[in-house]
Amino acid sequence: MTVKMTAALAALICVMSGCSERGSIDVDTIETKSAETSAVQAESADESRKEPVLVGKFGVDPDNIIYNGDNRRDRPTNEESAQLVSLALEQYRAAQKQDAQGYIDSLALETVADPLADMTGRIADAGDDWREVTEKDGSYNVISSVSYLLYALSGEDFEWTGDRDAYAEAARNAANSIDAQSEVTQKALESTLYGHTDGSGFAKDSCTQDVCWIEPASLYRDGDDMYISFDMGVLDEDTNYILDDIIGWRIGGQWGIYVKGAYNEENPYKGYDAEKILSIVSRAEESRQAERSAEKVSDSQAG
Repeated sequence: MTVKMTAALAALICVMSGCSERGSIDVDTIETKSAETSAVQAESADESRKEPVLVGKFGVDPDNIIYNGDNRRDRPTNEESAQLVSLALEQYRAAQKQDAQGYIDSLALETVADPLADMTGRIADAGDDWREVTEKDGSYNVISSVSYLLYALSGEDFEWTGDRDAYAEAARNAANSIDAQSEVTQKALESTLYGHTDGSGFAKDSCTQDVCWIEPASLYRDGDDMYISFDMGVLDEDTNYILDDIIGWRIGGQWGIYVKGAYNEENPYKGYDAEKILSIVSRAEESRQAERSAEKVSDSQAG
């Protein structure tokens, strides 16, 4: 049952990350960080379970986060993942409810003003070598995507004049002046998830008991700031609610997020509670670790 159910989830969870093709993920790439503490948890099974510290408006339990994909380097912490999941769901629900102001607020576009000005300045200074600047900075894809959204929603066309502070201030003013009811903003919203949701997705305002999965595509840290692209989903009753092609950021302690896509698939774990799902994934990871160890022994003997 473990292999069958885990394989089913692997077939459902897909990577978008800038391409249109969805491919199935190998069963061995699904894991949870809590697997590393499974032995300790088993020894203390007779003790009362500590109340979880829920994160964000949706009350996401960091211990209910599982990770898809074999990219260990580009992986946020459980707490960061829980925050990102909550923010993504908050934005999606605003789109579902056709709450234009709530949707715009969830983007937190004012938070990117300073890094946008810095990036624009460095590209301007680099001239024809601007590609080298962007290739070395993992924040570029996030900042550039958000900047187009800022221009479209605000209708502002502020230009680079060589003054970073002035450019940042113009970007901040543009973000704060977005009028949810204006014709320009309403037209721009049509090309976002706000304009393409049919209301059939995740329809709750909390997910305290749900297992959520996240698949990071890239993650870049600059001190305490973070820029990430990822897919995610919520395993709720019969459905795997998937949000994909997401970019998120934390700048100066403030979070922002931009969800580009959403669709639903059948939950292969329907009928199982969170504890059972986490147990299945944990055992799959233990098996995976054992296989890795065996491969290392085999390789050393062959050498």
